[in-house]
Amino acid sequence: MPKSETISRAESKRRTRAALASAARRLVLERGYRETTVEDIAAAAGVAARTFFRHFATKEAALFAEAEHWKARVRDALDQSPADQAPLLAVRCAVLKVADHIQREDRWLLELYDLVGIAAIEQQTQRQSRQNMITVITRWAERRFGAPSVVDPRASVLAGAAATCVQTSMLRWLAHAGTVDLVELIEEAFASLEQLVGETL
Repeated sequence: MPKSETISRAESKRRTRAALASAARRLVLERGYRETTVEDIAAAAGVAARTFFRHFATKEAALFAEAEHWKARVRDALDQSPADQAPLLAVRCAVLKVADHIQREDRWLLELYDLVGIAAIEQQTQRQSRQNMITVITRWAERRFGAPSVVDPRASVLAGAAATCVQTSMLRWLAHAGTVDLVELIEEAFASLEQLVGETL
C-alpha cells in the first residue's frame, strides 16, 4: 500500500472522529443529553451510525473525546522534564501544565458537565481520564526507574497517586463551576499527598 494512501486514510479517520466528537458536543448543548442519539450525532457528522461505532463505543465517549488530548500533553510534559528532577516533582509539574491549559482552553467541559451532570457520565469520564493518566505516567516512570512496574512498584504507585490527585481536583473544580483555580486545587492535592506520606515515614 502506498505511503501516501496510508497517511490519507489515517487523516480521514482522524477527521471523521473529530467531526463526530464536535457534533456530539454541539447537539447535546443544543438539544439536551437524553434527546440526542447516536444516530443524530452520526447524521450531523455526515456518516452512518455504524461508522460512529468504529470510532466510539458510546455516546459519552464521543461527548468527552476532546479530553483525550490531555494524555498527549502529560506525556509531552513528562518527556521534557529534566533527567535529574525527582519523579514526583516531575509528574506534579507536568500535571500542573496540563491543568493550566484545561482551565484556559477547555471551558466546554464545565458547560457539558453542568448540562449532563449524570452520575453515569461522570463515572465514565473520570474512569477514562484516570486510566489515560495512569498509563502515561506509568510508562514514563518505568523508563525513569529502569524497570517495569511488575518488578519495581514505584511506577504504578506514583501513577496511581498522581491520577487520584488530578481526579479529586477536577471533581472539586467542576463542583465549583470553574470558579476556583484548578492549578491551585492540584497543588493542594499534591501537597496533601506529600504530607500524608511524610506522616507515615
